[in-house]
Amino acid sequence: MKKYINLITAILLVLFTMGCQDAWEDHADIADNTASATLMELLESRSEYSNFVSAIKTSGLDSIINQPIMLTVWAPDNEAFTNIPDDKEELKILVGNHINYGAVQVKQLTEIQKLSMVNGKYVEVDGSGNKVDQVTISTVDIPAKNGFLQLVDNTLEPRMNIWEYVENYSGTSKHIEYLNSLSGEVFDPEVAEIIGYTNDGQAIYDTLSGMVWKNAFLDEVADLRAEDSTFTLLIIDDSAFDTEFNKYLPYYKVSPSVTEEALKLDTAMCLSKITKDYAFSTSYTASDIPSLVLSVDSIMVPIDKNLITESFYASNGWVHHISACPVPLENKILPIIVETESINRFIDNYKINGNDIAGSPGGHLRIRPQASGGFDYVLDNWSSGVQASGLILHAGTVAATKYKFYWKAVNDFNGSYRLPDTSEDFVLRQRLGYTTLIDETNEVFNFNPMTGVSDFTDVTALSYDEAVEEEVGMRSFTYMRDLYVWLQNEGDKAVTADYIKLVPVFEQSEN
Repeated sequence: MKKYINLITAILLVLFTMGCQDAWEDHADIADNTASATLMELLESRSEYSNFVSAIKTSGLDSIINQPIMLTVWAPDNEAFTNIPDDKEELKILVGNHINYGAVQVKQLTEIQKLSMVNGKYVEVDGSGNKVDQVTISTVDIPAKNGFLQLVDNTLEPRMNIWEYVENYSGTSKHIEYLNSLSGEVFDPEVAEIIGYTNDGQAIYDTLSGMVWKNAFLDEVADLRAEDSTFTLLIIDDSAFDTEFNKYLPYYKVSPSVTEEALKLDTAMCLSKITKDYAFSTSYTASDIPSLVLSVDSIMVPIDKNLITESFYASNGWVHHISACPVPLENKILPIIVETESINRFIDNYKINGNDIAGSPGGHLRIRPQASGGFDYVLDNWSSGVQASGLILHAGTVAATKYKFYWKAVNDFNGSYRLPDTSEDFVLRQRLGYTTLIDETNEVFNFNPMTGVSDFTDVTALSYDEAVEEEVGMRSFTYMRDLYVWLQNEGDKAVTADYIKLVPVFEQSEN
């Protein structure tokens, strides 16, 4: 048996070795035995590329080109390659922007492709248009022993990424000023040196060793430094920036207070919310940007490309300055749909993920194909034990505005799911309210008392064929909050719902 295992291992090893040779053999087939020179030899044989050859050697990147690895070199001639930096590190970055690992054949590219260059930057190659970073490729796919040579008619200048553009912007822009204001040194225990421990075993850190540069927008919204990603960033003009801020400030109040400190918190929240709208995870030129684009924050943003006043082509996308780009309230402050099969489901003070719970009240997650998510939920209170005070569901953050509350519910079981009430005059009644979380300790959740949205209301639909979404109440919120909706039973009977919906009404809160 052992000799058969050894034989199989030997066969796999041979197949693996052959697979490793495929890339080189495929290249040899492409070259059709005409690639007798290396990339460096090809360049040195062409006197019109002597400036570039000299720069390769001076920068030390000839050590890469002379290695037995597959490369692609994008070579400008002497007429194009003239602005040569004296600093060796700058020269290395410049020359490195003309070399990428791997053999790239332009003629085989059917769509725009990003290539990682040896300097860490990326360039975009358009095979159908014979362009690399919008520079024309005058001669394509010259084969060499160790790759391909592409002749370009201009220098491929290393481009700043989008964040480098933001950091180095020399003009005046409230939008850019805000993005830069989110940068600073913060303490990171992951990198800090531990210099001791407290009596209860807590680490004591050397604070200075743990200070790192951070930017909240890059960390929480979009990392515009990432060279291997693509983005579009819109920078709205100052007047448009002020207009959006003033439009949304009433909806993003975070405190009921009217103090100066509260206004600072409201301002910070509003600026954070509106600037998320102008970053997109696709690279768009000014001419091809769509009229409606989904932001990285999942907001649909209408864009009039005729209002773009200035553009910058970055190594990881585009920056466009635009005179106005208003985001409609209904696109940004969206309805909230709370499915009752949500994992953030609570009965009294306990989070419930499954069906029945310990104690008397029984929770039932039911498969219902006609329900919006394929399920609905029944909290059954029919028992002689402790009764629950209703079903609590996490709704998420509401804005400072008025909301209409809706539910969709079916009573196909009468008073109890386990022990149905068969009396003809029985009507299931429930009411809707909301609450907020006080705290959580050891998986026990403490909520504030319920604030009512509706009176007790009949659940009249006996099946999903006749169920409709019903408006059950309305409530205004004067500041943002993390909200939980509370479906409360009448007496010892059940409560049920397919979902609960909160729909914003765009007018200033009344109280």
